[in-house]
Amino acid sequence: METYDRLNALGLTDPQIRTENGGLHARPAWIDNETFLVEERSQDRKPRILSVNTATSRVRTFLRTERLAGLAAMPGSSSVVFSQIAEDDPYSDTYDLFVYNTETGRKRRLTKGERLRDPAPFPDGGSVVAVAQEYSKTWLARVWLEDGRVEPLMNPDAFGFDAQFSEPSVSPDGKSIAVSIWHDDGNRDIFLYALDERRFHRLTADPGQDQDPNYSADGRTLYFVSDRTGVSNVYALNLASRELTQVTNVLTGAFWPTPNPDETSLAFIHYAARGYDAATLPLARSFGKHFPPETIAENAVVTGPVTAAMNKKSGELAAEERKYSAWPTILPSYWNPVYSTSVIQGEQVSALGIQTSGYDSVYRHAWSLLVTHRFDRGFTGGAVSYAYNRFKPALRVSASRVGLDYGNIAEDPTGNTHAFFLKRNAFAGGASWPVTDHLSFFGNFVAQRFIADTTVDAPRNHLPEDGWFMGPRVGAVFVNTESYAMSIAPENGGAYVLSAAFDNSAFGSDYDMAVGLASAEQWISLPWYNNVLDLQLKGAFAQGDDLYRTPVRVGGFVQEDLTAQTSTNSFALRGYESGALLGERAVVGSADYRTPIWYQQRGLGTWPIFFDTLSASIFADAAKVWSGELDLEDPGRIWESYGLELYQSLGVGYYFGFTLRYAFAFTPGFDDPDSHFIAAGALF
Repeated sequence: METYDRLNALGLTDPQIRTENGGLHARPAWIDNETFLVEERSQDRKPRILSVNTATSRVRTFLRTERLAGLAAMPGSSSVVFSQIAEDDPYSDTYDLFVYNTETGRKRRLTKGERLRDPAPFPDGGSVVAVAQEYSKTWLARVWLEDGRVEPLMNPDAFGFDAQFSEPSVSPDGKSIAVSIWHDDGNRDIFLYALDERRFHRLTADPGQDQDPNYSADGRTLYFVSDRTGVSNVYALNLASRELTQVTNVLTGAFWPTPNPDETSLAFIHYAARGYDAATLPLARSFGKHFPPETIAENAVVTGPVTAAMNKKSGELAAEERKYSAWPTILPSYWNPVYSTSVIQGEQVSALGIQTSGYDSVYRHAWSLLVTHRFDRGFTGGAVSYAYNRFKPALRVSASRVGLDYGNIAEDPTGNTHAFFLKRNAFAGGASWPVTDHLSFFGNFVAQRFIADTTVDAPRNHLPEDGWFMGPRVGAVFVNTESYAMSIAPENGGAYVLSAAFDNSAFGSDYDMAVGLASAEQWISLPWYNNVLDLQLKGAFAQGDDLYRTPVRVGGFVQEDLTAQTSTNSFALRGYESGALLGERAVVGSADYRTPIWYQQRGLGTWPIFFDTLSASIFADAAKVWSGELDLEDPGRIWESYGLELYQSLGVGYYFGFTLRYAFAFTPGFDDPDSHFIAAGALF
């Protein structure tokens, strides 16, 4: 409050906000006196570069990209250089430089595996300076646009491991580079690197964090950001007189100041409640608080070489070399409660459990554990898995114990029906091969032990018996969905699964079975904010021994993992009992319209609980389940349901999040058509 009152009394800057949609905007770069480019990482769309025309106030998409780390408009040319995340394989990604030609509309990769960010143009227009990184060390490097050649401009060990470079800016005469450096006294200050001397000159030395330097077009003034008053604001340093002027006086923060070529307007990033937006300020209306040169010389500006402590070499630093061990980082990273309860046709089904997982720092090892208990049957199940990701293909083993509830289908000698419950203990080992970021193939060998559980000693009808199922499973998975900070579901893409399972006596199986599965799910982003249409179509068929000719089960609110490839596949059909419909063939479709209701984004005081988003889904499901041949002229009954689901995402304990889910389904034509479902589990 003291900082607020003090800054407010001085008079506040009133910038013109140019983007006005929040999220994260960064690093404006002028391409002429009226237009600048700016990075955007929105909370509801893919990252992009925007073009902002200050004369017309028009904001348009300049280029869609991946995650960015700096851009530079090259003087005297139609090229824009930017740093973008480059995923060269499924296991690693790096920032590299790309060039976009505005005349041809073509994007060209300039470097590969160089780990470069924060590009800034040299005045010749043929090269940029960028920050290079390797492990904990950073340094300045020059990159030529013609061939992508990278030349270090300094000894990477000149500052030791403690110095971190960011946001370089080249002077208009090309003789020096202004750069923000986080160094050994814990502060971030502005330095000039004289290219002819190969020497750093320190410009600021205050306790604040000084960053984002940028030269004026004539090279006489250096704009930068400092939080020396308690709030980040823009300052201008006269490089000849060393006079410092405060340019903005905002209460929430200003970053990345960039003057236009004729220095009549300043573009910068303004922070407010919605996020970081691009803004402009006529420099004639700048705040204009001046600091006398003598104060600057004593407290904030030091000209000369870096301190001796900052000149230590990497060889002087003690470093212990030892063999890598995964144990320090592979322990559980969270404990997530899992709970569900539903009332289906008058019968309550509840389950309570715990879920956790872990992986080491280089993701060589990954594991997961799930344990659940069904109170209605006193049945404890779960799953455990381990993956070794060092090689292609990645190797995986798993074990699971689940219960398959077939409902009241066991007939006693009097003709009455009783519950039939099938326990399945499964063990699997296999491999998956990621071909691209979106496509992967998998192959497993699965051994399953089925154990029948019913109160009828000798059912009159033909029901599954105890036995082993063993055989291979193969398939392919393609997923290309997107999601953003404010997403309530996957967006703009689909998930497709095609697989087959074979159990045969040649592999030690007691029964022969073949099951095929195809699944397609497409998410379509609607024009309204984060509204999504989710369309699903799934189909399965099975053939084999008569005793197990009905391994396709349809019903319930929870979808099994379709890539697990068991001999029994389950499809969700909301409003019906789990496994209520059985057959050799099944086609299931659904349509969900998902919409956010309330982005709460707040907690309860200092309690460790955070309410994130409340969203809803209106859905319609339909299914056809049959055995043998299907008569297309008279296909028989189509089972359908309609309903509403509510989702409340929460953060608990500051470390993990989960979703509370409530569903109501109406099943027309069913004896007891109303169904409720409540569950707590992982986020979408």
